Formats: sequence, structure tokens, C-alpha cells
Amino acid sequence: MNWRALGLGAALAALGVVGTPARADAARAGRERALHRLACEYERLANAHDLDGLVALHDAAAYVAHEPNGATSGIDVYRQRTQGFFTGFSDGRIELLNVVAEGDLFVMNFLTRGTNDGPFMGAPPTGRTVEFAEVRVRRVARGRIVEQWGLLDLPTLQAQLRG
Repeated sequence: MNWRALGLGAALAALGVVGTPARADAARAGRERALHRLACEYERLANAHDLDGLVALHDAAAYVAHEPNGATSGIDVYRQRTQGFFTGFSDGRIELLNVVAEGDLFVMNFLTRGTNDGPFMGAPPTGRTVEFAEVRVRRVARGRIVEQWGLLDLPTLQAQLRG
């Protein structure tokens, strides 16, 4: 190989010392597509009320959910809350509105809808239909969700349940 003809940047890239911008862009685009697929798979499993499938998307040993009040919880609390939603809203569904992916993070902005036909958060069913917004930021490592930060429009949910 004629190293002088290649130039310094190309020679270093050929040796694997540095990547080319095009290679880095392609790798980044590939990671972002994978995160988008993960978000879509999350939506599919949530809408099928497949709790085991949802839990399998997470690295159970490493998973940490960061609550708005600063508390943290693990996969057991995630499982309990998700099952609680499925029990309280047998027709519950989420609709992805936006997915943004960068690095090892993806953000899901979605609407949650359902009819409260089962006990939910310690209250009896109301029969009321709800629709509220949620935003979740999730960090992924080795293809599995390891961290989450999220907000849901709790005042709207509570007002709809009260009627």
C-alpha cells in the first residue's frame, strides 16, 4: 500500500487508528435505528400486555428507574407497576408519537389510553376512559434497557379517573 498517496487521515483509518467520518456516521445511524426498533418493540409488547416480554427488554440486574422525586427503583417495581396498569386497564394501549435516539439513549413520547375496568393504584374501577401523555428517557447497554427517567401527566390521569 502506498501510504504517502493515501494521506495521513486515510492511512490512519486504513490502520484502524481512526475511523473515517462516513464510517462513524454509518455506525451512529445503525445504533439509532436499533434504538428506534427497540422503542417500537416496546410499544408492540406493551399493547399486547406482554409483561414478560417487556421485562426481557431490560437488563434486570442492572436496571434503575429514576423517579421524579429523586428516588430510584429496580425491575421488581417496574414489573409491579406495569402489571398494575394492565390489571386496571384491560384495553390499555400506548401510541408512540415521537422517538428520538442518540448515543445510548432513546426518548419515547407517547399517549396512553384505556378504560379503567379493574382496580388501579388501590382504587376500585371507575369505568372511565383516560388518555394522558408520557415521556420516557431510556439508556441502553448491550442491547437492553438499563436506566429510565420518566414523567407522566398524572394530574390529567387523576382528573379523568375522578370524572
